[in-house]
Amino acid sequence: MTDNDGNYSFQSILPIPCDAGGGLIHPAHFHLMVTAEGYQSLVTQLYFQGDKNVASDPWASRSYNRVLEVRALINGTSQVIYNVGMASKLAVEPASLKKLVGLYQNKGNPERILALFEYENNLWVKNEAFGNQFSYLGNNVFKNPNHHEGMNVFMTFEFPASGAIQVSIASENFTPNTFIKQS
Repeated sequence: MTDNDGNYSFQSILPIPCDAGGGLIHPAHFHLMVTAEGYQSLVTQLYFQGDKNVASDPWASRSYNRVLEVRALINGTSQVIYNVGMASKLAVEPASLKKLVGLYQNKGNPERILALFEYENNLWVKNEAFGNQFSYLGNNVFKNPNHHEGMNVFMTFEFPASGAIQVSIASENFTPNTFIKQS
């Protein structure tokens, strides 16, 4: 729990690296989950500077802002600081958004093509004029913010084992159309 100013702290033992199998050694890390009513939950892992296993771990090596400094204190303990910012809605990561951009073919009507592009960190469906904006809601769902209640349009992405990204577009009153990414 945080104090009245939103600060938190806890005491623990600094973890050690662990064998993940297959020759992979996970660097020392903490699993962290932060929740607050009305906000998107944060679930993450925190790593520590100086751990030689960070560079070879496929998850830790991409976690630049989560590889934290361990400061030695005068009393013989150590301190690690991780500041958490909460938001009622998380923005989609630019790298994730780029993976969604491209041409999609309709599953039931192969001649129907959907073109998705990124503009100002939102996903857009190309149309004759420019495009229709979709904002990220979380859990692989985007919503067109320009429709009235009862007419909302959603895009839901799926990532099947086959590797071909799928998107279903649906409004509250119509059957979804599914498209498969081609490029």
